[in-house]
Amino acid sequence: MNFNDLKTLIREEMQEQEEAYKQYINHSNRAVTSYIKLMGRRPAWRKSLAQLWDIMLDLARKNPNADDTQMRKLNQTARAAAEQFSGLNPGIVQFHFSPLIKDVTGTLPAGGDLLAAVEDREQKLATAADVKRDAERSAGVPIADPQEVLKDSPRRHGVSAGIRTAPDGVDTPESARRWIAREFQGAPLWKLVLYQKPAEDGGEYFAYFEADSSG
Repeated sequence: MNFNDLKTLIREEMQEQEEAYKQYINHSNRAVTSYIKLMGRRPAWRKSLAQLWDIMLDLARKNPNADDTQMRKLNQTARAAAEQFSGLNPGIVQFHFSPLIKDVTGTLPAGGDLLAAVEDREQKLATAADVKRDAERSAGVPIADPQEVLKDSPRRHGVSAGIRTAPDGVDTPESARRWIAREFQGAPLWKLVLYQKPAEDGGEYFAYFEADSSG
């Protein structure tokens, strides 16, 4: 697999995981959106959270028109269920059950659906990260965001740091190395590093330089 093929694979992996995940992260019911984010942040709780979600969803579907008194009882029932799962904070119910029951008539995922979406996304992100590392090793050009590179640039008198992006047509490691050699030939440089932007940001090559500006 050549370098351009690797870049394409990274982009495809990222797009695929976002398509699978965004149907829940952008769900019309606020409870779904918040809950899947919670599952993403708490790997150790995920299976318990999936089961608790199914309990809350079942209560909500059986009582879609609950009044305030019934809601208090339903909340107590759901909190009691949460307490059966080791480590879960019953406050999770307080935050998620009310918005869930208020919009229970729409299409809502089961706990297993949310769990699968989170774990599938993580697996694809890990795959994309592996491909990115393979791409860096095969090409010998580190992949980085220009703004992140600039954040670590020196702030001292006599040194001018900056980024310069390669022109169109510079699309291989070899052509990028030729470009950077021509572009900075004879310049009074303290540091010069060739990078490539992430594939999802376009994949252009760019140079980070630290030049002597003391005069």
